[in-house]
Amino acid sequence: MKVLILSWEYHPNIIGGMGIHVTELARNLADLGVEIYVVTIGDRETALSEDDGLLHVRRVPSDTHAGDFYSNVLQANSRMAAFVQEHWEEWGGFDLIHVHDWLTSFVGIALKHRYRVPLLATIHATEKGRMRGNLQSPVSKMIHEAEWRLTFEAWRVIVCSEFMRNFLMQDLGLPAEKIDVIPNGIDISFVERYQDENLDLFRYMYAPPGVKLVFSVGRVVHEKGFHVLVQAAPSVLEKHPGTKFVISGKGEKLDELRSLAWSMGIENNVLFTGYISEADKHRLYLSSDMAVFPSLYEPFGIVALEAMAAKTPVVASKVGGLAEFISHGETGFLVPPGDPVTLAETMDFVLSNEDAVAKVAEKARRVVAEKYTWKGVAQETVKVYQRIVEERKKVNW
Repeated sequence: MKVLILSWEYHPNIIGGMGIHVTELARNLADLGVEIYVVTIGDRETALSEDDGLLHVRRVPSDTHAGDFYSNVLQANSRMAAFVQEHWEEWGGFDLIHVHDWLTSFVGIALKHRYRVPLLATIHATEKGRMRGNLQSPVSKMIHEAEWRLTFEAWRVIVCSEFMRNFLMQDLGLPAEKIDVIPNGIDISFVERYQDENLDLFRYMYAPPGVKLVFSVGRVVHEKGFHVLVQAAPSVLEKHPGTKFVISGKGEKLDELRSLAWSMGIENNVLFTGYISEADKHRLYLSSDMAVFPSLYEPFGIVALEAMAAKTPVVASKVGGLAEFISHGETGFLVPPGDPVTLAETMDFVLSNEDAVAKVAEKARRVVAEKYTWKGVAQETVKVYQRIVEERKKVNW
């Protein structure tokens, strides 16, 4: 089987969970014997072509001059479409086209109709969800329409949680029988890479010995709820003086969060690192007393799985996918979204009950290792591929 994957993000151009998902999925699909061509956006610093066995990556230069993001996406899709059409015969055609989110939906739909090849869509998040139902701006409305069209044109649609399945049924009008739920996975090998490394010096860069360290990571946008964590911090500091809060990631709300910390007088206890490497992110999981993910909207939440794999106690909002793979009091702790009071109380409990919480973290680690692997995600995805390819054989286009 030969599959064309279209994605806006792919290693090393990873902005969020989608980039991680597509990178790991493609690698593991190739390991299972599926020939994969990934066509994605590239830049001048990144090799435009890579080949590794059955995995082929082709990057289309991202130079755009339209000005606004939506127009830039359309221009990039046009270049991607021309690139794929130029090489389609050379590559030998494909059994299936797999598009990830609306950002490459335009090229995916065009190729579907040009070559009469079935289209599969994975929806990682929606504009309506990110905007919490507020589609007031013209761009948000156009993105929502693009998401609807992608799911309409797709043979089947994959989502990462039951929350997302219900969301697509309600807000995009998809029938339940068209949707497959395949949870995300993680690569837990990072734990073994650092098990013999002394992380004391690394931890000291963020918190002195004897001081609690709380870690959170993600895109710094409103829906990730980092402002709720900052609002909860003073109450935690009252009971655990000196606690350091490390918030890592880039995004449009970074300056606003810094100002919030200053206004609350906790600027010396809250560190905004901006972008951090994968290695430092993993070290922070392993060095922290707790990881907090206070999202207001979260289709899944790979970062929470990573923290659980590191046996770091997790406190997260009871929303979306987080509420599906975290069992409160058993593998982590769930709090209402947007509630800094309950968040602070739960964080205090975690920091004050190390022995009991350690048992919760240990169970979380076991669950992640058993249920959330990229090999398992790839195996389930192959089943969807096979179903679509077999159904296509029975249909006159």
